[in-house]
Amino acid sequence: MSVQFRGRYLYDAEGRICAMASAPVASMTTYTGYLYDADGTRVAKGTISKWSCDPSTNGFTTTNDFVLGLGGEQVTEMGIDTTGGWPRSR
Repeated sequence: MSVQFRGRYLYDAEGRICAMASAPVASMTTYTGYLYDADGTRVAKGTISKWSCDPSTNGFTTTNDFVLGLGGEQVTEMGIDTTGGWPRSR
């Protein structure tokens, strides 16, 4: 898998953002990863522990799933609550 680093974003071989780094507090960096389906539609967002696009090695843990419509458009975003369920939508 070919990846390209541009600033605080990491892109996969298809040019999609697969990881993002942010510093909400000085000297603390958090990493967010994104997953795509076979059609290239973003289907999940989560935390990662390693700066990589490969979810099998970067420690990807899902925090939000994207619910898609019939045309592949994002209809809503479902997030995990503190009990590990999926009741929250945005």
